[in-house]
Amino acid sequence: MKSNNERVVEILDRTGFVFLFIFAASLTTSIFVNQIGYFGALLILIVRFLVQKKIEKRKTGLELLFILLIISELISAALSEYPAQAFHNTFKRAILLPVVYMPVYYIRNDKRFKRILYAFLVFAVLGMLVYLYFAYQYYIYQLYSKEAKGPSIFQYVMTAGGLMSVVTIILVSFLFLRENKLRYKIILVLAILISVASLISSYTRAAWLGTVAGVVVLFLLHKRWIFIGAIAVLGGVFISLTQTTSEISIFDIDRISKKINVENVYNTKGRAHGIINIDDEFYVADYEAGITKWKYEDSTFKLIDQINTPSPANGIFKSDSLVFVHLFDSRILIINPLNDKNEIVASIIPQNVVGTVFIHNNYIILTEGEFGISIIDVKNPSQPVFLKSFSLSNEKQKIVFTNVVARQNVLYALVDDKKFFVLDFKDPSDIKIIREIKTEDKPASIYIEGNYLAISDGIKGLKIYDISKPETPRLIRGIKTRVIPNIIKFDNDDIIFTDFVGKLYLINIHGNVFELHDFKSKVSGLIKYNQKWIATYSYRSRLSSIYDPYHPTNIERMNQIKVAFKIFAANPVFGVGNIDFNETYKKYREPFDKFTYGHLHNNYTHILATLGLFGFLIFIILLIKIFFIHWQSIKLSSSKNFYNVLAKGLMAAFIGICTSGLFEYNFGDHEIATMLWFTVGMSLTIQRLMKD
Repeated sequence: MKSNNERVVEILDRTGFVFLFIFAASLTTSIFVNQIGYFGALLILIVRFLVQKKIEKRKTGLELLFILLIISELISAALSEYPAQAFHNTFKRAILLPVVYMPVYYIRNDKRFKRILYAFLVFAVLGMLVYLYFAYQYYIYQLYSKEAKGPSIFQYVMTAGGLMSVVTIILVSFLFLRENKLRYKIILVLAILISVASLISSYTRAAWLGTVAGVVVLFLLHKRWIFIGAIAVLGGVFISLTQTTSEISIFDIDRISKKINVENVYNTKGRAHGIINIDDEFYVADYEAGITKWKYEDSTFKLIDQINTPSPANGIFKSDSLVFVHLFDSRILIINPLNDKNEIVASIIPQNVVGTVFIHNNYIILTEGEFGISIIDVKNPSQPVFLKSFSLSNEKQKIVFTNVVARQNVLYALVDDKKFFVLDFKDPSDIKIIREIKTEDKPASIYIEGNYLAISDGIKGLKIYDISKPETPRLIRGIKTRVIPNIIKFDNDDIIFTDFVGKLYLINIHGNVFELHDFKSKVSGLIKYNQKWIATYSYRSRLSSIYDPYHPTNIERMNQIKVAFKIFAANPVFGVGNIDFNETYKKYREPFDKFTYGHLHNNYTHILATLGLFGFLIFIILLIKIFFIHWQSIKLSSSKNFYNVLAKGLMAAFIGICTSGLFEYNFGDHEIATMLWFTVGMSLTIQRLMKD
């Protein structure tokens, strides 16, 4: 008979396994439930040891490296400028390390192993089905084009993509399982299709690259050379065929047929991000090509000049005879086009990252996200003067300003909420709130002309306000548009607008909405010249943006790498500590760079900057050790096809995580780190089962 002590231990073991099951089932969907599962299993394991009055030894070979990693973090924290924050983050990292041991201690046989594995995969796939539903809604409302990222449902989308990547790689690994019955193969293929569709829907390039790297490793481990060759060929063909489309289209609108008549289309040198005209000369914000200058004569558009800019030109505006250029790094250039040399009169470095620019009288009005609105006096263009900024953010909440227009002494400001503000602008150095007006959805864009204000009310359509009394906008019409309006223009009794995927629409006086044309890519500029309309638009696929040196996030990541090495040069041995990088980043970035980040989007440069060379070497050795743990699992399971296939999948998933880590700090992401240690624990469990 079993003693009371043995029965208690058995009950604790079963209860702990239930918590491990909850942990595995919620790995990709709920951090709250996942933590209940993890800490429940961990606490019960500790109680079990106390009841047994001994600790069962389950050495993994990682113990020394774990200790050295924590020591490096503690030393860096002690020397850090922000020690409290560094010690706190060190604790958060250390508390996850025992995740490795949960499968090792609780999984003692084949039945338990498969229950945990299938719980993890089944609930992950079910979670991805839910994700696909929301992704479909995202697609319908053109939010992919508007926000350039997928939906965040269970966690932030970058995290979701990383988790999907691991699940996808492991699912693909089971294609190599020899004893799979037909019905299981069908279920597996369906699961892979759901997983891949969700991964694509996440719109996360780091996760895509990690998945490709993992799948390639998987096929290498199974010696499927033809597949590897096919991937290489397809990759080469894709790169060779990928081109950037950037065009200026000149057209008129046929109001009878509800179509446009395209007069001509011209290719630009870069990527057209907007257009203005001064008389018969046109200026295009051509992104990496700077500003391109065009002339319209004899019904032909001719490129006559190019103005190089120190950073990609993100937008272009005018006031009287001056041209204002918004650069990617947030600088504002003032150009005098009347000078034959297109003289840059001034280069303004704003205080924060600039979202939108509006020119009103002699003022530049900038929206700066949570930092509010900044006003720059340009009465003397060669000597701009910053006036007092206006912000509504405080310690309790962040009010994010997204766009602004002005009429007389009143500003109309959009925020990232279901409302907009009417602001008193009589004294630009002392802006005051006149009123707050509720909307049905988060406003996406705003346009003002004469006595009318048009607001894109998200998925609810278009709202038109009478502002003949500027301080008291009066809603006079709401129009359901089925899409989110982007650029809006009034044209006599009609309204012309674009959506976020490149379609052009007309709303007539009766409120009927007609689709006029599809430019196939988001329209960045739309102006009317005489009786002609001129639109600019550019396109480059999300996939090809991975290797595009001018893609905004690629520029940001290159800047982060430069900053990381500056920090490392100043703190070479122990780094600056495991801290939030916002304040530290500001000290090392270029003066004109207003972007700041809580972490660097690269595991390796982030660890180098935070833990110095000492911590970085430990981290690299730890990764090497994990690689050999997976390799050992593959070798030990060579006679067991199921476990061997999974061991190779776990190895490939690890390579995928490391590859994604070149573009994202996933080692510092709680959910990804948990997934990493779980997969290592499963690999160690395979070794134990094979030895037993």
